[in-house]
Amino acid sequence: MSREILGRPVILELDCAWDAVSRSEKIVERARANGLIVPLVGYRVYVIGASPAGLSPQTWNALRTFWTLYFREAGAELVSYSAECSVERE
Repeated sequence: MSREILGRPVILELDCAWDAVSRSEKIVERARANGLIVPLVGYRVYVIGASPAGLSPQTWNALRTFWTLYFREAGAELVSYSAECSVERE
């Protein structure tokens, strides 16, 4: 969705974020329907070094949203999802 401020179109970030969640939910639903969700109950997942190189911020956030939903559906706890490579484990 866009609005105009001072005669210029502005994309509302909230709408972009909602769209990413909606698309990610649909992809996870398809994965579930096709038996592509791996059971990970009890696993703690750390995604470290998820490089944003070559990705727009919206695409990087959409990927993070997808993996958050995927791991939740699989029963895992996504502890960290970071572009940083030097994140310390708990």
